[in-house]
Amino acid sequence: MSDASSRLLVQPKDWIDADPDPRTRSTLDELASSPELLASYFGTKLSFGTAGLRAERGVGPSRMNRVSVRTAARAIGGYLHSRGLAENGIVIGYDARPDSDVYAMDSARLLT
Repeated sequence: MSDASSRLLVQPKDWIDADPDPRTRSTLDELASSPELLASYFGTKLSFGTAGLRAERGVGPSRMNRVSVRTAARAIGGYLHSRGLAENGIVIGYDARPDSDVYAMDSARLLT
């Protein structure tokens, strides 16, 4: 195992099991031949900033995808619940960016 692939935060196999999107799952086959490229997709995680989640779309925790959005939605739901705010309701929107509507629906399903 190369040094780059040994630093992965999430193993690609675990990602495949959690990813409902066949487009991003198929990307893993392409990444398998390059440990450095694999590390760029799986070596870091997105952070939630003042503009929300922003990243290039793709597979892995360092890209914008359905698994990353679901992870963020679960965290937001947990926070709201821990503060006694879960019953107040939430608003989920989407825009014209690719898959924005899918991310919104995934979030809504997790938060209801």
